[in-house]
Amino acid sequence: MHKGFLNVAIFSIVVKEHPIHGYRIMELIEEKIGYKPSPGSVYPILNALVSKGYLRFEMDGKRKLYSPTKSGLKVHEEFESKRVELIENYRDLSESVSKLMGEKKAEILLPNNMGHSKQPAVVRKILFRTMEIFKETNWENKKSIEKLISQLKTLIDVLETLKVEVNEDEHH
Repeated sequence: MHKGFLNVAIFSIVVKEHPIHGYRIMELIEEKIGYKPSPGSVYPILNALVSKGYLRFEMDGKRKLYSPTKSGLKVHEEFESKRVELIENYRDLSESVSKLMGEKKAEILLPNNMGHSKQPAVVRKILFRTMEIFKETNWENKKSIEKLISQLKTLIDVLETLKVEVNEDEHH
């Protein structure tokens, strides 16, 4: 599992389920995604979040019960706001691209009702990179705009290739 994802998962669980101990955090992650992180990965993350001032703990016998600090709640709120914005931007971009490809292709790009995407990994990777470049674009700088155009062309090329492959599959 990607360490960055584990950091976010642990932090979010503490914010939503506090006070909570490390073992319960591991159980919740396993329940939600089917992967149980080891104590060797969870506790260093908890300690780092305490060191940064985002979490605090109090002892409950031999266990530490973790809760967010005011600073941690603020950081989490900012993160959630950005996460929601990113998802909305992703859906908007996906819908626009699917319109270019035709309605039949929309299911390839748009998340299903479980929130999981059916799109190929290569499309997802290029789409996220395109969104990063879009956010970084300096609209008063020709080279910056050209970089975005180039990335959009790459995305379109990949989608056109995918479209041809999907059309070939439909004819068989």
